[in-house]
Amino acid sequence: YYYFAEASFRSEGDLFTLAYNGTYCSSEGFSVISSIDFQANMYGWAMGTLSVIDAAGVPVWSLSGDQGDEWFPVNAPLFSPSFRFEYARGYSWAGDAAIDRVRVNCGTAPPPSPAPPPPLPPVSPGERLLYTISWNATLNYTIDSFPEEQYIATLADKLGVDVSSVSVHVVAGSVIAITRVEQDSAEKAARIAKEVRTECPVAAAIFGEGCTPPTTNVAVVGGGSVTGDPHFTGAHGDKLDFRGSNNTVYAMLSAHHFALNALFLAQTFVMGGKCKTCSHKTVHGSFIKAAFYRATTCTNTTVLVEYLADTPSRATVKKLAPSEMFAEERDLLVSPMNPDAIEFNLDDVRLRLARKHSREAGLIVSNGQFDVAVDSRYLAYAEQNGRKKRLDVSIRQRVDVAASKVAPHGLVGQTFDGDATAVDGAIDDYSANVVVTRAMGDGAIEGIAGDYEIPKSDPFSFAFKYSRYHAVRAAPRDVSKLTGVHRRVAGAATASSDGDDAMPAAAAALYI
Repeated sequence: YYYFAEASFRSEGDLFTLAYNGTYCSSEGFSVISSIDFQANMYGWAMGTLSVIDAAGVPVWSLSGDQGDEWFPVNAPLFSPSFRFEYARGYSWAGDAAIDRVRVNCGTAPPPSPAPPPPLPPVSPGERLLYTISWNATLNYTIDSFPEEQYIATLADKLGVDVSSVSVHVVAGSVIAITRVEQDSAEKAARIAKEVRTECPVAAAIFGEGCTPPTTNVAVVGGGSVTGDPHFTGAHGDKLDFRGSNNTVYAMLSAHHFALNALFLAQTFVMGGKCKTCSHKTVHGSFIKAAFYRATTCTNTTVLVEYLADTPSRATVKKLAPSEMFAEERDLLVSPMNPDAIEFNLDDVRLRLARKHSREAGLIVSNGQFDVAVDSRYLAYAEQNGRKKRLDVSIRQRVDVAASKVAPHGLVGQTFDGDATAVDGAIDDYSANVVVTRAMGDGAIEGIAGDYEIPKSDPFSFAFKYSRYHAVRAAPRDVSKLTGVHRRVAGAATASSDGDDAMPAAAAALYI
């Protein structure tokens, strides 16, 4: 027998806890548990973080990421009267962590020097490390009365981070706010975790009536994403805005036998709270409302997937084998309210539709090159904006695609060019109280926006000027021909696109 955390039907950052009160050591006359020995198994591509936490709430041992399919031994120096195991779920279902053969060692000696932190996960080209600090705060609200936007804004101000880096998932009862803050450096993450750890025991107002000690998960992220009214951040930190023409489909990613197109719709929305002193803007911008995937499997079967922002509990899948005259169609369905998930695999193409919670659902389509996730979310300031929904798109490369025979293209895909050069394009001005977005990627994309348009009569089409779908050889884009501002960058980065409602004046955040 062994204990394990079941990651299916849960949300990223959910905590699993197994505690021991130390009664054996105290009954034998020892003052502390000096260390523990146990076996661990952390096998899965979406593995989260397993930690040992002492009585003061301080992690004394922690490990993140896939460690292979074998059990491995752990010795964790403790010097604490009690302890608990904590597992913070990773970003998807493939992350069940397990422990077995726990041995408690009693003692009285002072603690040794702290052990060095576990090694960071390896980072491939086009990727970076993302540090996620998670904790559960208990607040005296009902779900309907919980002021989510105010909570996020106040917390961001308290911790000195951008609002877009804070997210919260609310659980019923005395409201449990499963809170997370994402940062791009170990130093920032350590500062935030220390502040939360200090404030939680004294029940500071923003942290509620009490909260669990924070855990920090280190994950490798990369690729491209689109959130809200699109503001792009390229694979090397390139900055550009892209409004798109109304009711128009654009090629976001085009690779060999894999493509993603997206429907852009014009949208007017507001930004800012309802209070008298709150800032307020009206933005005439755009959002992505539909995503269209196309993939060709290793058996030459074509897979088409449609996912709509306004019907996020359903994904429509069509498959057409080479020997068939008509496509076979089916719907993937999940609960419209409660956590749920369904998977569909065809050869080397995998689909997973998941209801994360009542406010968010998403689809992931993967092949050997990319993991492409599409999430349906409410616009920021949901109440003021009539609970309208948008699609956020996240693209993660599974291999160094810039070095492959066919380098990807598309509005986001072209930034995987492997040249360590960021190209900044046109950026919209958000200084006024009424904003009309106009930028179309000028200076930072090859050609013009019209070159990436897909016929609306066939939104699954791979036909556009820079298509790579049936290419057998294609080089990355030549950034020397782009007129935007060129910046040399060090190390790996990500490509992303953030929405008007995410305040592009701040540094864009990427969620994978």
